[in-house]
Amino acid sequence: MQDASARMVDTEAELRTDLESKGMTFVSVDIDAFRNALDGYAEREFPELQEWVTKVQAVN
Repeated sequence: MQDASARMVDTEAELRTDLESKGMTFVSVDIDAFRNALDGYAEREFPELQEWVTKVQAVN
């Protein structure tokens, strides 16, 4: 029996193939550049959410 994570990977691959065949383009993102560009943004703009920002950052 396939676990949920493996099924999700398989399903994602199938969906991507199907959508690409219909003309959809997927764009690869430079995650580090994105993180660097947004570094400190939430803390500056939404200081009241600092507790949540810290929790989300801890996940990574």
